[in-house]
Amino acid sequence: MSDINGTALNDAEIAILRTLASLEELTGVAIVGELEALVPGVLAHADQAGAELKAAESALEGPQEAIALLDAETLAFGQKVAELRAQLESAASPGERAEIRFRLHAYDDELSSLRDKRRQAEEDIQPLIAHRDEARASGDKALSDVEYVMSAIADPLGHVLAQATRAYRNYRAPMLPWLVLLHGDDAHPEWGPAIHQMTEVCKISGYRTEDHRDELPSDAEHHRRTWDNARKSAPVPGGSEIIAGMHADMFNSWLGKLSQRGTGGTVEDRRRPAIPRPELDYKSPLRKT
Repeated sequence: MSDINGTALNDAEIAILRTLASLEELTGVAIVGELEALVPGVLAHADQAGAELKAAESALEGPQEAIALLDAETLAFGQKVAELRAQLESAASPGERAEIRFRLHAYDDELSSLRDKRRQAEEDIQPLIAHRDEARASGDKALSDVEYVMSAIADPLGHVLAQATRAYRNYRAPMLPWLVLLHGDDAHPEWGPAIHQMTEVCKISGYRTEDHRDELPSDAEHHRRTWDNARKSAPVPGGSEIIAGMHADMFNSWLGKLSQRGTGGTVEDRRRPAIPRPELDYKSPLRKT
């Protein structure tokens, strides 16, 4: 067995590594033991929430059936009222119309009474519905708590609930600064607790980075030192010096292009030739022949 640098480990070092592995394993066992002690409580709470939900749903069955019956009666009376109105329009004799009006008035009164009862039943059932909804939400929360505890048992080092146990704080957290932080992996599931542990150590010990600026400079201090060293080795030029340097770079670039063309330093004339003028066969009378 060797370390990360390939150096062979002696028996004592191997024993230390095995002891550390055993310590991590035993710490996980202790964490799981604390979490398993929570299981009976969350299961009992889930059972109680389920029983309350069942009772709330049972309390709704009677009122819901009564409302369904009222709806059926209201529908039947509504259809009867429609039939009587149709008969009233087709009735021939005054006596027949009077009888239909009497029956129609009775059915209208009963239909109005059924609608009032339906509205009252709907108002009376609202508290029961609200209680049922609360019981359902409580049941969902209880089941979520069971799943939360079970997921912590499955991940005794990385889960938030597992990291809150006494075993984790006492036996795992003190080792986090050198087990986790030295790897530099901020995506590690124990990175947050490791930072917290290091912060607590600094608080308790009174260790402050401002007391050790040379060994632990801040990012701003590090950049300032880098800039100061750069200015000492090569002072920052002024504006006129920067412009003169730009002109020199442009002139050197121009000379380089001339040398690549092989013109011997002569500037090539790229002007277009002049347009030739036409010769006219015309003799002015003022010209002497």
